[in-house]
Amino acid sequence: MAGVSSSQKEDLQEEFGKFAGKPLDLQRLETELTRATGSGRFDLLGYETFPASEGTGLRIDAHEKPMARPSSIWPSTFRVRAQGL
Repeated sequence: MAGVSSSQKEDLQEEFGKFAGKPLDLQRLETELTRATGSGRFDLLGYETFPASEGTGLRIDAHEKPMARPSSIWPSTFRVRAQGL
């Protein structure tokens, strides 16, 4: 994840960790991203898939709204391994 505070990163890991180790349901993922964006905490939520040794990797890109704490500008990464597409 890029541009999120550690507490937001933990929240998103909990929310999107449910996709780990399962076939990737893109419709469900997009619905969850839309719901999380609608919560008002983020300007942008998106995703990227990539090949991984244990299936398909999923990276969630998140950017908090500008009113977030200054420490939240440091990038971080969150990846989930999903099986197939």
